[in-house]
Amino acid sequence: MARQFTRSHRVRRRGRVGFSLLEALTVLVVMGILTSFAFLVYGNHRRALRARTAARQIGTLFTTARAFAINQNAHFQAVLDLSTSGLWIDRIDQGGQVVVPKMTTPENWSVYVRVMGVSVNGDAFENGLVRIRFHPNGTADSARIILLGEGGGTHSAGDYFTVKLYSPTARSRIFAGSRL
Repeated sequence: MARQFTRSHRVRRRGRVGFSLLEALTVLVVMGILTSFAFLVYGNHRRALRARTAARQIGTLFTTARAFAINQNAHFQAVLDLSTSGLWIDRIDQGGQVVVPKMTTPENWSVYVRVMGVSVNGDAFENGLVRIRFHPNGTADSARIILLGEGGGTHSAGDYFTVKLYSPTARSRIFAGSRL
């Protein structure tokens, strides 16, 4: 005996097809909220990224000045120009007089990064040129630079970066989210 297979056909109700206006508006409102949240997060990320990049530039400047001083057995200074956001390295004599200016090509950190404070050997600087000396024996002046990423209304701890240069080793360290 052969079995007979039958198909059941569902009869579609004729009615409305698609989304209602209320459903479409709800989706648009939710998408708008998510988009505005994404813009806020992206803006905060860019602000912190600018400050982090400037902190890394300064840290690299310190590392390069230390390497120059040790490898060439001479005195060097890292120069930060707080007025123009510039930085470079000069070769100096023991008395601190510039022998060879701008041994490295001057660079600038982002105009959206503000220097909140600079201290070298305990002396605070607010503007002008800041000179940080590096010696052939691998030591340097102690320094602390606090940076703030700008570009928004409010600032969080994540917008601050501190670059510290330790005198005995002339090594720098970057602290994210702090004003040490």
